Amino acid sequence: MAGTWIFSRGEHRIEIRRRDREDGADLIVSGEQGTDVHSFERIDALLTFETELERRLTMLGWQLADFFPDRRTGHQRRLLARGPERRRPRSSGHAGRAG
Repeated sequence: MAGTWIFSRGEHRIEIRRRDREDGADLIVSGEQGTDVHSFERIDALLTFETELERRLTMLGWQLADFFPDRRTGHQRRLLARGPERRRPRSSGHAGRAG
């Protein structure tokens, strides 16, 4: 699974992004000081590094501000968006709306 974690401390932010590759994964850490890319061949090594990084950040007063999962990993299911002829029609009713 890939995703993005945003940590904040005051007005400062650090973004940690996981990018999956066919031969492993990268952990991309971006902040005011620039961007570092940590490459891993094994996911367990990445998870160990990531867990330790998050532990150190929280010990230094950083808080998890947001998380964005990447719901599509690997190859895209569709290369092109569906055309209008393949889309479901929108329903005219509004569920849960009081009448």
